Amino acid sequence: MPLFGRPKRYLGVDIGTASLKVVEIEDIGRRAKLSTYGSIDLPLDIIKSDAREVIVQISDALKELIRRAGVTTDRATSALPGFSVFTTIIELPKMPEKELVSAIRYEAEKYIPSPIEETVLDWEVVGETEAEITPKEGEGRKKVLMSRILLTAASKSLVSRYTEIFKNARLDLESLETEAVALVRSLVGQDTTPLLLIDMGATATDICLVEDASPRLTRSIDVGGNAITRSIAKSLNIKPERAEQFKKDFGLKGGLAEGALEERVPQAIRAILDDIVKEIRHACNLFYNKGGKRIEKVILVGGGAKLTGLSEYLNSLLGVKV
Repeated sequence: MPLFGRPKRYLGVDIGTASLKVVEIEDIGRRAKLSTYGSIDLPLDIIKSDAREVIVQISDALKELIRRAGVTTDRATSALPGFSVFTTIIELPKMPEKELVSAIRYEAEKYIPSPIEETVLDWEVVGETEAEITPKEGEGRKKVLMSRILLTAASKSLVSRYTEIFKNARLDLESLETEAVALVRSLVGQDTTPLLLIDMGATATDICLVEDASPRLTRSIDVGGNAITRSIAKSLNIKPERAEQFKKDFGLKGGLAEGALEERVPQAIRAILDDIVKEIRHACNLFYNKGGKRIEKVILVGGGAKLTGLSEYLNSLLGVKV
């Protein structure tokens, strides 16, 4: 037991497209200790719905999961899913923070696809660079120090829904951020290597390009583990439940002669993965065109990352260690 006061406990909550997960962490000095964790299934893609009854449904599921897991704290933190937020890097001339706030808001209107008054903005200075500009017509070009800013935007209605879910579950929501930022902090840490994070969930796959331990570009596509299961079910003319089991048993490895079941399953999986790889390459090209460094490695995360043979398959297509 600590000499002064009780250790702090925090609850992490992940509202996914197919499940709800919690993890309680105890802060002992500078070390984090796992206290408890739990998971419960949700109706598919429920979090994408803005219906009022969804708030009650998720709140009730969260309360039940907290009871089952034996959670002891009401201090919670969560992350907004990648498909629901807009993230980009902008560059502005280096200036005092007071001026930067209004400059960012003005600049954000050029990038954010939704009206600025309906959006919650967050930003962080993630680095500096030099750029050549022409101050006035007739004047020579000069070098100016620029701030690189990670800009994140989410709809006010989405943030409001999350806030209400936690309030109904009798939790104090102390922090709400994006999944990209949370993943970088937990999986990348201080590693400055240019890398790619691929988060494959049940119904969506989030792609995040990372440089200097900070998200630089994020994209989300509506293709995930469930699409792979449907592809297998259609290819073999079987029920989704059986296709899900085949996916887990065979993955991309196969095993028997061509035309056998163990070969048809990988073929059905590859048909879906090729769409994801196409989007990954597109995201990488956008990243490189914005001056990003060459990706040196890939990190897989999410339920889809457990697919047998996935890392080797992506390694062969992308030419980067996975």
